Amino acid sequence: MNENDKMRKTILLGYVLIISVSLFGQVGINTRIPYAGSVLHIDGKGNNTSSTGAIVAEAADDVVIDKQGNVGVGVLQPKAKLHIDTSNGTLKPLRLADGSQGVNKYFFSDTEGRGTWKDKPIANGIVYYSATPRTFTKNVFTELPVEVNSAGYSRITIPRAGNYVFTLRWWGALDALPIGTKLMSAATIQLCRYVNATTATVLDQTTYYTAVTGVGGSTTRFSFTVSFFASNLPAGYVMFLRLRPDDGYNWATGAGLSAGQTTATIYYPSIMVYNI
Repeated sequence: MNENDKMRKTILLGYVLIISVSLFGQVGINTRIPYAGSVLHIDGKGNNTSSTGAIVAEAADDVVIDKQGNVGVGVLQPKAKLHIDTSNGTLKPLRLADGSQGVNKYFFSDTEGRGTWKDKPIANGIVYYSATPRTFTKNVFTELPVEVNSAGYSRITIPRAGNYVFTLRWWGALDALPIGTKLMSAATIQLCRYVNATTATVLDQTTYYTAVTGVGGSTTRFSFTVSFFASNLPAGYVMFLRLRPDDGYNWATGAGLSAGQTTATIYYPSIMVYNI
């Protein structure tokens, strides 16, 4: 091997070492002055003038990956795993178009962080009333009617997907409680989804206790309020509440009312439904 061959091999080995150091040290694209704190620095306009920093206008077109694996877009020193700064431009920092996007949509994620656009939740509510006397037989579940504000339907239809609160205001009577008798009355109340004529899915349930005292006549009126919560209900779900007296007495609505009260909805149970 002559001296020229030895020289060529030495030069080639030097190039290989230089390339290896560059590959495992720092990569700069479109810049001769990559940011010193990066392992990858792309300078879109090639306008950076220092390896230790950049003015806002210089950093605006840059993309970096720092030594901790953080990604900066428009910023040389990212403060998060992905840090996007578009304050020195007119473009929005993020655009996600998966077919579900639209005006006034909100971005929602599932339990694994996968997201999509959904309609903005709009808080609203409606109160459903009953106006017909009804007996709730002891130890038997009976559906609470919603005859007023139910758009001609006997149950509650969810108008839009979302989270809902269902509040029952009971207003009724305990059947045939003797005068002076004090009772801790109880009932099991369920929030249900109607499936078909023979099937319902119970979404929430509680047993409510309230003190009642016999005050005369054949009935004793009392009232209470209890709420249920259901999340992520799809639009179109049909819902209802049902009640089972557990105290050994029948419960009744419309009983013991005066002539002027028998047609007033405020003297019957009501169900307030809120989309939250």
